[in-house]
Amino acid sequence: MKKVIAILLVLLVTGVVFGDTLTLESTVSGVLKHGFVGSQIATVNFGEINSGVSGAGIGDSYDGIDLFGSGQGVGHYYFASNSANTGYKVSFVVNPIASSTASFQVPYTLTLASEGASSNVTLVTDSISTTGNLGETITASESVDVISTPSNAIGPKYAGLTLAIVIDGEENEAYGLPAATDYSGTIVATVTTH
Repeated sequence: MKKVIAILLVLLVTGVVFGDTLTLESTVSGVLKHGFVGSQIATVNFGEINSGVSGAGIGDSYDGIDLFGSGQGVGHYYFASNSANTGYKVSFVVNPIASSTASFQVPYTLTLASEGASSNVTLVTDSISTTGNLGETITASESVDVISTPSNAIGPKYAGLTLAIVIDGEENEAYGLPAATDYSGTIVATVTTH
């Protein structure tokens, strides 16, 4: 019996001393996708934004703004990141709609609405307006934080916003906007880390 115990003990020690370990390793690249898009993403989640926004900072153009209407939808803005322990802030600046041909600027307000699902973000959906009166110099809005994420979030961070502009079409018509074919304005999104 002592021999059997001694043999088992030797086998056990040998197994421990000559054991082997399989180590599994992988890398997951960080993703930051954000941008303006014309079409709404049906399901707002990390994967859909990652595939639905073609690249960081890719913009989209909206043609056909009605300067004599009351307002209209102008698209969507999406943000997604899987970077661990990195906080982000997304800020918008609203620039006036202007014509270089007519040397004229038109004020407006950008409205923001959440598209529902979001993760690890705080959304601010207050309206953002240009400053100034029709017929005078119109200036861009201040930079306004619209999305922020905590710096200690480990999981995915994502959100979507529906964008619309409000224009005083009656005032524009009563004023008599100068005729021009080059009225355009921009909304600039800036992403910073914190």
